[in-house]
Amino acid sequence: MISKENNKYGVEKNLDYAFIIILSFNIIAFTCYIFFDIFNKRNAIYDRASDYVYNVSGLNVQQLIKPLENTLNELVRVLEVQDHGAIESQATRNTFSHLLHASYGLRTINFASRDGTFYAVPDIGHIEEPQSRPWYNKKNSSSTFVYYTPIYKDYFDDSHTVSISRPIFDNVGAFYGSISADLNLVELGYSMRALNQPMTGETMVIDRNGLVLIHSEPNQIGRQKIPPELVLQMNNSTGVVEDPETGDRLFYFSYTNPDWFAVYRIGHKTIFDSILLQVAPSLLIFLILTFVICLMWYLTKNTIHKMMGDIVTMIRFGGDASPANINSIRHEISRNARVLQAEKARADKDPLTGLFNRGCFDNALDQHLKSGTSFSLALIDIDNFKSINDTWGHVIGDVVLRHVAKQGQHFVDERGTVYRYGGEEIAVLFPELDARQAWEIMEAWRADISVKKWREAGMKITFSGGINDWHGEDAEGLISSVDALLYKAKHGGKNQMLTADSVPRMHAVTTSTATTGHPS
Repeated sequence: MISKENNKYGVEKNLDYAFIIILSFNIIAFTCYIFFDIFNKRNAIYDRASDYVYNVSGLNVQQLIKPLENTLNELVRVLEVQDHGAIESQATRNTFSHLLHASYGLRTINFASRDGTFYAVPDIGHIEEPQSRPWYNKKNSSSTFVYYTPIYKDYFDDSHTVSISRPIFDNVGAFYGSISADLNLVELGYSMRALNQPMTGETMVIDRNGLVLIHSEPNQIGRQKIPPELVLQMNNSTGVVEDPETGDRLFYFSYTNPDWFAVYRIGHKTIFDSILLQVAPSLLIFLILTFVICLMWYLTKNTIHKMMGDIVTMIRFGGDASPANINSIRHEISRNARVLQAEKARADKDPLTGLFNRGCFDNALDQHLKSGTSFSLALIDIDNFKSINDTWGHVIGDVVLRHVAKQGQHFVDERGTVYRYGGEEIAVLFPELDARQAWEIMEAWRADISVKKWREAGMKITFSGGINDWHGEDAEGLISSVDALLYKAKHGGKNQMLTADSVPRMHAVTTSTATTGHPS
C-alpha cells in the first residue's frame, strides 16, 4: 500500500507543482505586462486627445474669432475720430456692410448710441431700447479689450448667438455708444465637421456654465452639455476630467478671453474598446502560450506514466502490468531500493558480530585520511582466543566474540565506529578524539569484559589493544604503529590498552617486528 507521505511528495504531484509554478509565472508576468501596456496605451490616447482639442481651440478661436476682434477694434478706432453725424451716416453703414461680407462667422453688426439711436447691418429691424441688449457695453474703457457676451437669444429670430462688442468714445473721451458683431454660431460649427477625430467622440466649445456655443450639430447650440460642477474642475490651461455619472473623459482647452472651453468628450466604453483592440494580439499570444503549457503538462504526464511503467516492467523482469499512476511506480522503485539497501547493509556487515567488516574499515580510514581532520585508531585482540576455541569449542568462541563486539558498540556509542578487523581482532575509529580520550573509552570497555562472569567454569575473557593518533602518515603507517602497540600490550602481560605515550620510546618495538603477528 502506498503511504500518505509518498502520496504527498509523489513524482506526479511534484510534476504538477512544477507546471503550476510555470503557469503562475506566465500569468503573473503577462498580468504585469498587460497592465503596463494598458497604462501606456491609455496615456497615448490621452496625449492624442489633448493634441486634438488644442488644435480645435486654434481652429475656432485663433483662426476664426480672433480676426473678428481685430476687425472690430479697427472699426472702433476709425469711428472714434469721426463726428457723431459721420458715425451714423450711410457711408459708415456701407463700411459695416463691406466688413460683414468680408468676415467669416459674422451675421450682424449693431450700433447703438447713448441716446437710443440704433441701426444694424443688414437692416433687419429696429430695437426700441438697444441699451437693454446684452451686447450694449459702456463699462469698458480699454481701447483693445473686446467684450464677449454670454450666449443669448437674438431679438429678431430668437436664435442663439454670442456678440463681441466695444464701447465707442468721442474725441473728448466721453462715452458715445456701443458697437457689436453677432457671431454666426451655426456657421462656426460647420468647421468642426471637417475635423478628423482620433476616436469617436463629441467636439464642442462651451462657456463657463457648460452651455454649448459651437457644435457641429446646430440643434446642440445653447444646450447644457457639461454640468457646471465639472466645468469648475477645468482650472488649468489644458487637462482632462471624468464625468462621475457616465465615466466619460472630457479633454479641454481653456481660453483666456473669451472665457470659453474647447471640449472633446470621449465615452468610457470607446476608450476601453480602443485599448482592448490594441492589446488583443498580446492577449491572443498569452492564450496560445497558456494552451501550449497545459498541453505540454498533459503530454509530459502521459509520457512519464508510460516511461515509468516500462521501467517498473524492466525492474520486475516481466512481472505485473505497469502501475496505473506514478505514485505506484514510486512505491515499486522505493521497495526495490529498500531491498538493495538491505543487501548492501548485509554486504557491509560481519554476519557473526554485526559489526562493519574490513572493507568498510578500509573505506572509512581512507575517507578520514582524505578529509585531513584529526582522529585516532584503536586495535584490540582477544587474549588466548585459540585456547578458548580449543577448550570450549568454536560455538563458545563465537559467543565470546559476539559479546565483546556488542559491548564495544555499547561503550563506543556515537563517539566512534567499531569494525571487525579480522579473526578475533576488532578496530575502532574515533573521529576528532585524541588517543587519550579514546583510551578512556577503550579502557571502560576492557574493564567490563574482564569482570564478566561466564557460565563455563574457569573461563575468563580479556583483550589487549593499542591506540594511536593520526599524525599525517598513510594508512599502512598508522595501522603499523597501532599494531606495534597491540603487540607490546600482548607481550607486556595482556589485558591492557596502550597508547604511544604510555610506552617509553626506548622500549618501542619496530614496525618490522609488529607486522610479524602477536601472541594469542
